[in-house]
Amino acid sequence: MKLTTFRLILGHEKLTPADTPRLRGFFANEFPQFIELHHHIKDNKFLYTYPLVQYKMLNFSPTVIGIEKGVEVIKQIYDRIECLQIGQHRIPITEKQMIQSENDFGIIPQLEFYQFITPWLGLNQQNYKTFQQSTPVEKQELLHRVLIGNLLSMSKSLGYTVPERIFVAANTRLKITRLKGTELSGFTGFFAVNFLIPDYLGLGKSVSRGFGTVRKMTMEEVAEAVSHKS
Repeated sequence: MKLTTFRLILGHEKLTPADTPRLRGFFANEFPQFIELHHHIKDNKFLYTYPLVQYKMLNFSPTVIGIEKGVEVIKQIYDRIECLQIGQHRIPITEKQMIQSENDFGIIPQLEFYQFITPWLGLNQQNYKTFQQSTPVEKQELLHRVLIGNLLSMSKSLGYTVPERIFVAANTRLKITRLKGTELSGFTGFFAVNFLIPDYLGLGKSVSRGFGTVRKMTMEEVAEAVSHKS
């Protein structure tokens, strides 16, 4: 399957990943007519599907990524963005970079390696308790199941039927992170999977706020990561 993605990079402001929810909030307030930007329907109801618009801080630059239908939404608004309101700070946009690409997505016969460049929120309240009470081997197996579930859920939302079994092997480390002032258990590290994922898409919870962002690793990066593991 082919996925169209559109990456809008705004200026060169030195923002941090902690600003990502505020970036999302800016677009939600500025363009409330586009549900894809915020997933709010009405009466405090939400659209529970894989986000087709995701907000990131890549190399400290505010970045908005559109996927499939989300591409057209971003194209409708990008020329109307002259500044960002991030908290109390009004940031003028001095430059816009736009990158559209066609990406392969789905099951492949070999393994590819991916790095989490932002913490992956793989645990919910229920499986967090299970995780805490598990042995190291059981924890690893649980995280593998969750990661496979994330890929299946993502595929379903994007209209892709997974034809074969997904195999995952992950090397992750627990990292406490924050979202809206609340501490959360996230994971960093890398994983191998027989599945193609376009760069900078997110897996897990709160991907629209920048969590769980993945990037394909080069063989040199894989070798270095494996050597550090050993």
